[in-house]
Amino acid sequence: GLLKTSAPSRVVNVSSGAHHMGSLLNVDDLNYEKNPFPNSFVVYGRSKLANILFTKELSEKLRRTDVTANSVHPGVVYTEFLWKGETKLIEAILDLLVRLMGKDEKLGAQTSIYLAVSEEVNNVTGKYYVDCKDTKVSAAAKDAGLAKKLWEASEQLVKLRPEERHY
Repeated sequence: GLLKTSAPSRVVNVSSGAHHMGSLLNVDDLNYEKNPFPNSFVVYGRSKLANILFTKELSEKLRRTDVTANSVHPGVVYTEFLWKGETKLIEAILDLLVRLMGKDEKLGAQTSIYLAVSEEVNNVTGKYYVDCKDTKVSAAAKDAGLAKKLWEASEQLVKLRPEERHY
């Protein structure tokens, strides 16, 4: 509601190119209560796919308003968040690779900032950006039916009340 009353407003959700690994998103078991938890990389990919699907559905729900919603892949960004805890050999190797080939925080934030303030994207909604460019998503991320099912499952999980729906 506040986004609509203070429009024009923008929602920018951080996703990842890892969404391509998340094609088997099961909206009936988002918390892995029915099926075993796969590995962390698969779950990360599924969560990033969910971010894109959420953004697409939100943009549809707000289509006739002055609120836009887009998602962004900031790139591989080196932050201290990456390797908290005791460093093992594989973590040390990955750490080195990300330091050498990844972006720093300022460069990683550029596309998010662009989507938040650039006049070029004033009326653009439901898109996925990489390096300040509208970019193609995986087939699963284009699935409007899956986006709607994820939205509905999310509403149930958070126990959203009718008066909390502003769309």
